[in-house]
Amino acid sequence: MRREDLELVIEECAEVIQAATKILRFGVDNSHPTYYDGKPNSWILTEEVGQLFHCIHRLQLDEEHVCDASARKRKKLTIYGPGGTYLALKAATAAGAN
Repeated sequence: MRREDLELVIEECAEVIQAATKILRFGVDNSHPTYYDGKPNSWILTEEVGQLFHCIHRLQLDEEHVCDASARKRKKLTIYGPGGTYLALKAATAAGAN
């Protein structure tokens, strides 16, 4: 794994964070007239995620491990993420306590 590839991943992660933050602050369909030729924030986020995917691919990580880690994260989110069973159970328990 080369240092330059890690630096690219770090830079692209920051750009994804910036694009996601703009959506939270200004809305998914909003745009800036001089940034990406006035494309909407959703387009910018998609562009940045695509660039991040490319940089991650350059790391040449073990693909099977990456897929397994993704599956584990998906499972955790079904339990602990928004709308997950853990939060639903916690809310139901709290409602029953009132």
